[in-house]
Amino acid sequence: MVTKGSYKIKSILHPGPVLAWSVANSRLCKPTRRSVPVADRSSHFFTSAKSLSLNRSLAIAMVATSAAMAPCPAQSAEMPVVTQINPVVTQINPVPTLIKGVTLWSAVADEGPLATAELLVVGDKIKCIGVTVADPAAKDPRARKSCSAQAGAAVVRDFGGLATVTPGFIESLARIGQVEIELEDGTHDGVARRASNFAHIRAIDGIVTHSRTVEAARKGGVTTTLARPQGNALVVGQSAAFRTQAKLIDAALVRDAVAIHVNLGDHAKNGEPYVGARSGQLALLREILGQATRLNSADPKKKLSPAEAQSLQRLRDDSALAALAGLLKAGRPLVAHVDRADDIAALLRLKRELPFRLVIAGGAEAHVIAAELSAAKVPVILSPVRAKPYDPDNRRASDAAAAILAKAGVVVGLATADTYNARNLRWDAGFAIAHGLERSLALAAISRTIAVVFDLAAGSRPVTGTIIEGGPADLLVFDGDPLGLTGRLRLVATAGEIELDPQQR
Repeated sequence: MVTKGSYKIKSILHPGPVLAWSVANSRLCKPTRRSVPVADRSSHFFTSAKSLSLNRSLAIAMVATSAAMAPCPAQSAEMPVVTQINPVVTQINPVPTLIKGVTLWSAVADEGPLATAELLVVGDKIKCIGVTVADPAAKDPRARKSCSAQAGAAVVRDFGGLATVTPGFIESLARIGQVEIELEDGTHDGVARRASNFAHIRAIDGIVTHSRTVEAARKGGVTTTLARPQGNALVVGQSAAFRTQAKLIDAALVRDAVAIHVNLGDHAKNGEPYVGARSGQLALLREILGQATRLNSADPKKKLSPAEAQSLQRLRDDSALAALAGLLKAGRPLVAHVDRADDIAALLRLKRELPFRLVIAGGAEAHVIAAELSAAKVPVILSPVRAKPYDPDNRRASDAAAAILAKAGVVVGLATADTYNARNLRWDAGFAIAHGLERSLALAAISRTIAVVFDLAAGSRPVTGTIIEGGPADLLVFDGDPLGLTGRLRLVATAGEIELDPQQR
């Protein structure tokens, strides 16, 4: 916020002391309203600095500077020193919870909406799905029973028949938990540089679950997210999937080493070593994947010449190459961040040469070769959903891309790729519906499809992206249309906790 004569600066994501810079006399100053003793300000600032990953010496310097400041001009007094944080209403779920008076959209293939539904949640599992008044003759087996009889002393959340239940949403391309403030390098997990292959770098090692980006995503309905390493190298590293409700990554983790991420096109042009030509990028990727395939196909019983044995040992000694070979052997997908149709076509040619699972991320022009992607059984995680045809890689982008891909038989997921605005994921799904994508496919594209593409059900804490009996209790309750602008999020259940009426800060 800027006012005449001075700048007022306030962290959007973190509470902390408010500093003001006087433009009129070019000197530092401090707010005079609700002044706090220096010791109290220091204690509060160190807490903020720690959460921001600032180093201690910088924090000390900033606190000392703040203490030495003269009072600001009168208009600065309107700014409070400390941001007030509203308490979060969260129910730890040791006792059963009965959710009733809702319409259930389970995201299970071939399952339609279930009116007057009831769901009995026990811990982090869905114990029962039924309806308020059971009909033994109903075609839908879920409508043949009621969960109220099993509820016992359960906490009852009755939404009066006006709410809708959906699976928790899954964001698959953002860096939630790895970046706090975009322009503050101290709050980043970092960027891998000076190599073309970083397949051994694991996103799990840089995730901070107690992050405002994680909290904001959860309060927007994102219960699971994939975090990926950042960088402009060719092979960037391994992503990890985690739930957005836990104190530490070990408790939140759904699955480690979910996929290997690769940059192509303009995404990789600024890498080190510099590979500007797309043909050079594909040649280098072909070489790296070929070496990994050689490692996987090597027969330990076969007698090799000294030169062959030495060459193979050099490959084994390369930690990044060994990690890539292991992931490919385990069937992990290679996620290529690419937009241009010609680049996607080049990847399809490479896939015909070498055995690996391919997933297209971004895919602004993927709909141009939808038939080829469908024939190759290559999924597309479309992001952004709204076309931006002003970039050289996106000139053929279309708002109807998701619908075109789906009609061609391509498995389509949706992602925001926006660390700070992952809450927009459901509205992106609504945008795709407005441009021709079936509603059931749009809901699946931000839940079940992502779980299937990345094998999240195979994790230590499975995520299915659906609502089924015995399955994980990752679910949301909305007033109004969950994928429309009028929908209001009323309840988030994930990781054994239920949050009521979550509010964005």
